[in-house]
Amino acid sequence: MISPINFLHIVFVVAIYWIGVLYHSFLLDIVIAGLLSIATSATNYRLTLRLHSSFLASLFLTILLAALVLIPMVYFVFKIAEILQNVDLAFFERVKNLFVLNVQSLEIIPTSYKEMIVNYLQNVKYEDYIARGFEMLERVGQGSLRFFSNMVLILVFYFFANLYGKQILLFFKRVLPLKGEDSQMIFDEMGQTMSVVLYSTLFNAIFQGALFSLVAWYLGYDPFFMGIAYSFASLVPVIGGAIMWVPVAIYEFSLGNTANAVIVALYTVIVISLVADTFVKPVIIDFISKYLVRTQTKINSLLIFFAILAGISTYGFWGIILGPAVTALFISLLKIYDTLKRNKEGSMEEPKF
Repeated sequence: MISPINFLHIVFVVAIYWIGVLYHSFLLDIVIAGLLSIATSATNYRLTLRLHSSFLASLFLTILLAALVLIPMVYFVFKIAEILQNVDLAFFERVKNLFVLNVQSLEIIPTSYKEMIVNYLQNVKYEDYIARGFEMLERVGQGSLRFFSNMVLILVFYFFANLYGKQILLFFKRVLPLKGEDSQMIFDEMGQTMSVVLYSTLFNAIFQGALFSLVAWYLGYDPFFMGIAYSFASLVPVIGGAIMWVPVAIYEFSLGNTANAVIVALYTVIVISLVADTFVKPVIIDFISKYLVRTQTKINSLLIFFAILAGISTYGFWGIILGPAVTALFISLLKIYDTLKRNKEGSMEEPKF
C-alpha cells in the first residue's frame, strides 16, 4: 500500500514532467525573465517604495528593459536591411582595387610585402566571400526574428515576475527542502551576482558604444547606428570591438585616408579596449557593487568573464545572463554543502570563493 506522501511525490514528479512538456517552448524565456527579475529585484523594491505601486514599478522596469535592448536591436536590424537593399556588388571590387593602389603608393611598406599583399588580393574571389556573407546575414535575420519574438515573451514574463516576485520567492523558500537561511543565501548569491553582471554589462556596452560613436561622427559616419552596432559587438568577448573597427579602418585605408584608418585603429585599441575596457570597466563594476547593488558577495571578475564566455558559446546572446546564473547557483550550493560539512565536523569557518 502506497502511503499518501509517497503517492503525492509520484504525482508531483509526473506533473512536473507534463508541465515541462507543456511549457517546453517557453521554458528558456521564462528562465531568462526570472533571472532578469532576480537581477533587478533590489531596484524593483526601491521603485515600489518610491512609486507606492508594485504595478507601476514593474511596468517602468519592463519599458526600460525594452528601451535598452529591444528598440536599439530593432533599429539596428532595419538599418542593416536598408543598407543591404542598396548594396552594389561592384562596390567590393572598387574597394579592393583602391586598397591595392593605396598599398602600392605607400613607401614605408617594403616592395616584397607589397607584392605579397597585391598578389593575395588579386587572387581573392570576393564573390565567394560576399555570398557567404549574405548567407550569414540571412541566418542572422532569421535569428533576429526569433530573438524579437522571444524578447517580447521575455518582457511579458519579466513584467509578471517583477509584479509577483515577492510571492514567488516566499513560495519557493517554503517548498525547498532547505533551511530558510540556506534558501535565502542561494537567492542572495544569485541576485547579487546577476545584478552586477547585468548592470555592468549594460553600462559597459553603452559606454563603449558612445565612445565609438564619437570617432564615427568625426569620420562622417552615422554615429547613432555605429554606436549601437559597437555596443552589441562589445558583448562578444575578446574579439567584439574588432568586428566594427577593422572593417571601418580597411575601408578608410582603401579610400586613401590612411590617417583616418590609423586614428580608428589607435583610438579603438587604446581608448576603448585598453582604457575603457581594462581600467574603467572594473571601476564601473566596483561602483555598481558598492552603491547600486550594495552587494556583500565578493565576485571574482575572472570567473564571471569565463561564465559569460561559456554562456555565450552555449546559449548565444542570452548566455550573458544564463552563464553567470548557473555558475552562481553552483557556487551557492557548494557553499551550503561546505557549511553543512563543517558544522558536522565542528568547524564554523566561512568558506571562501
